[in-house]
Amino acid sequence: MGFPVSHMDTIGSCVSDRLYSYAWPPHQIMAWVGLERYGRLEDAQRLAYRWLYMMTTAFVDFNGVVPEKVSVAPL
Repeated sequence: MGFPVSHMDTIGSCVSDRLYSYAWPPHQIMAWVGLERYGRLEDAQRLAYRWLYMMTTAFVDFNGVVPEKVSVAPL
């Protein structure tokens, strides 16, 4: 059984912001550690670099504020 892409909130409006395309820092870190543990060091390093680049870009674009969640769909 999979997770729904959209769901109804308590008010009844549809929430379908493609939640799967957002990246939260703890999930990114868990992915890097998992890749490293399975011997995929290059993949872990590549993803960590891309994440840090994206966070640095967001920091500059939002005048020193890093957003809580970032859409990674364009990547």
